[in-house]
Amino acid sequence: MRTIYPQISAEQGVCYVQDFVPPGGMQYKVDMLVDDGQRALAGVVYGKTRMYPPDGGSSVLNFSADRPDILDLSRRMLVELKWTGFCDFDFVDDPRDNVAKLMEINPRFPESFNNNFSSTDFAISFFYNFMLWLATAWIFHLAHPNVKGGFILKSLKVYGLTCLFFLSLTAVYMNHFNDAVQPFYLYSMLDALILFPLVAVANGLIYPKLFKANHR
Repeated sequence: MRTIYPQISAEQGVCYVQDFVPPGGMQYKVDMLVDDGQRALAGVVYGKTRMYPPDGGSSVLNFSADRPDILDLSRRMLVELKWTGFCDFDFVDDPRDNVAKLMEINPRFPESFNNNFSSTDFAISFFYNFMLWLATAWIFHLAHPNVKGGFILKSLKVYGLTCLFFLSLTAVYMNHFNDAVQPFYLYSMLDALILFPLVAVANGLIYPKLFKANHR
């Protein structure tokens, strides 16, 4: 490095040497707003769970992170820089010592701010949920004549099987992500365990009134 650096700096100008951090550590971003006295007006830390391109780029799936150490380090750097306004930091946890290392500072809003949940995303999400419940209702409509019990019990059996399928699929997806995101899927599974039985009971009460010809 001592031999190469003078040559590179002579060709490229002033250069900075950055330590190579081995892969495996979680990447974090800090977005902070400070006034002209470098007092923090707002600040947030979030982890980059998924990025595009996948091997490194703008985050497309983040989670709020409780990392006061990173937040405080960012604020102290802004004090030293006599910064005013918004600033964006990139950190990565070094797997060798589990210490967050600064990668870069950007005097702008991050590209991930453009990845907002749009009306199209809402429509797609609504469509997927609608299709899930429609498919479950259709399965019940076809299967209930061959299921024993009253309509509420039949509904609980059919919706229970659908719930198991949903939980299994969610568990498969959950295992593709790190520990920081897994609680999201766990809460989704808990939500399903509560919601499916409630919808099943409602279906068992309403179905006989809507389809009297199929009442058995």
